Order: sequence, then structure tokens, then C-alpha cells
Amino acid sequence: MAQRREEWLAQQRAECIDEEQWLQEYCCIPADESAAFISYDMLNTCQEPELRLEGFHEVFARAARDSQRAFYLGVDVARRKDLCVLDLGEKSGDVVWDRLRLELRERPFAEIRAELYRLLRLPGLKRCCIDATGLGLQLAEEAKADFGWKVEPITFTAPIKEELAFGLRRDFEERKLRIVRDDKLEADLRGIKKEVTSSGHIRFAGESEDSHCDRFWAKALRQHAARYKSKVWAAVA
Repeated sequence: MAQRREEWLAQQRAECIDEEQWLQEYCCIPADESAAFISYDMLNTCQEPELRLEGFHEVFARAARDSQRAFYLGVDVARRKDLCVLDLGEKSGDVVWDRLRLELRERPFAEIRAELYRLLRLPGLKRCCIDATGLGLQLAEEAKADFGWKVEPITFTAPIKEELAFGLRRDFEERKLRIVRDDKLEADLRGIKKEVTSSGHIRFAGESEDSHCDRFWAKALRQHAARYKSKVWAAVA
């Protein structure tokens, strides 16, 4: 009996998204909210139980029916190990709603580019912010050359990551986004931690079971895209 119990516990632990979920659900240890950059209260107020992610064709049909719809895209680029995440939201008033999220792992560069371009051609796509760090530099430069003002390459420096992270948290606090209920997304949003280095600078680090909080950064880029208008876009809007 003891062996069966240990096997059952091992299976339950393996099925948990991360250590925090295991500690809360099976060990009755509450989450340490003091260490969380995004609190459960922020998540709960922005989660929509009936909201679900859509496929590309559903989103395209939605966009084609109404030319006034406004979509924004955030792209966290990765080729190996980490996830490449494309996070698309639709803005209604001052609130951005989750619509589509693509997660690509160890996919060829050509496939990543094809998925990105398909979304950039979406009717009503107003702006896209792309991680232009490392591998993302080539993708962002090509997209900028092909789509002009729609695309803003973002280089991940420490100050830029701080701006993106705090911008996303502020949107949660002010309920300016609505997200799906999704364990992996929640793990990424909860997994990010703000740390202060010995020199007094702020850095952000974190990981969940299957990513280095890539979903967090894609959503932060998406919200940044929806929050600001580039100078070129402002001139033609």
C-alpha cells in the first residue's frame, strides 16, 4: 500500500504545472504572495471563465466581418529550448482580450516567419512588438522591412524589460486585459520574479515547467503594442 501511495503522489506531482501548484494543492502550503510579481488577485480579476483562445481562421473571420476591430501582437522569439510565443489580443475600448496564442518549440525559422507574417497580414492588425534580441533580430528586421509601421522591434535590455514587466502588471492592476483560464499561462505569469542585484539594479527572472516565462514576455510585448502608438502610426491614424 505504501508503494502505491508513493507512486500515486509521484504521478500527481509530475502532472502539476510547477512547484507552486504542487505545494498549494497537495501540501496545503499557500503561495508566497510577497514574492510574486503578478498576484493571484490580479489574475483572478482579469480571468474570464468563458473566454477561450481561437484558431487563426476564427480570428480572421472575426476581423473580416468588422473592419473596425483592432488587434495587437506580441512575439517572444526562440528557436531552441525556449518557446517562441505569438500572443494576439483584440482591443475593445481600453481593454485587450486574449484571442490567439501560438507556441512554437524547436520549429524551423521559416515556419516561425510564416506564422508571424500570416498574423501581420490579419485585417485590423494595428501594431506588433517583436523581441529583437539574439535570433529575433533577423526576424524583426525582415518583418519591419516588409510591414513598415506595423512592426516595432524591441531589444531586451534591462531597462526595457523593466518597462515591459511593470507595464503588464499595471494593466493587470487596472484591469485593462482579459485573459483565458490556462494553467500554463498562469504558471508563466506567476513564475516571473523581480530581483535586485548587488549593484542595486532590477532584473526579472523566472521559469515554469516548460518555459522561461516566455508567455509572460509575449503578453507584455502585446500590451506594450496596444498601449502606445508609434510616431508613424499616429501620423496616419
